[in-house]
Amino acid sequence: MVGVTVLCSLGWSVISRKSKPAKEEIRVVSNVAWQRPEGMEEYLRTSRLVDLNSEIVMETTNRVIKDARTPREAAIKIFYFVRDEIKYKFVAIPLGKASTVVKRRTGQCTAKTVLIVAMLRAANIPARFHFADLRTEFVKGLESHLIYKIMPRTIGHAYAEVYLDDKWIKIDPIFDKELYDLIKKRAVGLGAADLPNPSIDWDGYHDVSITDSFLAEDFGVHASAEAELIKLTRRFGISLRGVLSVLLGGWWLSNRNLEKLRKRNHS
Repeated sequence: MVGVTVLCSLGWSVISRKSKPAKEEIRVVSNVAWQRPEGMEEYLRTSRLVDLNSEIVMETTNRVIKDARTPREAAIKIFYFVRDEIKYKFVAIPLGKASTVVKRRTGQCTAKTVLIVAMLRAANIPARFHFADLRTEFVKGLESHLIYKIMPRTIGHAYAEVYLDDKWIKIDPIFDKELYDLIKKRAVGLGAADLPNPSIDWDGYHDVSITDSFLAEDFGVHASAEAELIKLTRRFGISLRGVLSVLLGGWWLSNRNLEKLRKRNHS
């Protein structure tokens, strides 16, 4: 989960200073049998974060969508790969390239969204970003108790939208199935007993949006992750609570809490 913290601010200040226009040439994975929709070029482009032209993203996408006969089948395969093979985990600098996320095999909401957008675009399927702020209760029980107490009232969130059959569909792969089942079992955060438990499965036709009960503010949809996150960083600035979280090793403490939760599930 990416809040507007010092990590976000520092990461995006570096990108905003050093970013160069991405090359417009776009490679597509070799086993795609369908054509890209007309008028969707901005949702198929590569960028500094959405580095869909990188070898590891191309190879991974090729492997994941093997035998897919339609864009919908390919999109479903990509969704489940990112949801379950990229484990939810807090990282010190959460704003990584898609290629980095594949190598690391872990990530928060923004990292997983960057990867799913990159893989969909590599498969000739238009995809875009949707940004919002959520009430912090969404991660209660996942963050360490100390870090949760100093977090701001809202935290940033990102998920993807995919274009299939002339329609945009919301897909949020934030929690892997193992963790989501544990969240419901332990009744923490999203799984609290007094809240609905939305499905995290996707049939390729309907929205998968598990954060609706915690929505604080919707920032809308964007073709580029870079431009919108830089704008949000400049709007909110550096959070004092975010600074404290970094100084206290927030990501390490919260990951230790996540590991304890996962281990309890196997005990």
